Amino acid sequence: EIESEYLMTPSRDPYFLAHELPRDKTLIIHAKWDKVVPAKNGDLLYDRAGKPERWIYPSGHLGLFATFGSHAPEIVDWLDTVINYPSEN
Repeated sequence: EIESEYLMTPSRDPYFLAHELPRDKTLIIHAKWDKVVPAKNGDLLYDRAGKPERWIYPSGHLGLFATFGSHAPEIVDWLDTVINYPSEN
């Protein structure tokens, strides 16, 4: 019942905002064995966002955060390629 009431209350939760994201410039990063954000919720967000690019890492929530620094270069490459922000140099 709490979940139903929550979903009926507009908020800034990604559940409500996902459809506003530009599908071609959105990257969803998810941990395969995440217990904080369960896979079914990650799948729901992915669907609501229009199925943008998604990377699923073989770890849990904390494992992904603990190794996030090692994934940063590939994320930056994606941002540079897809978002194409000009360099500030």
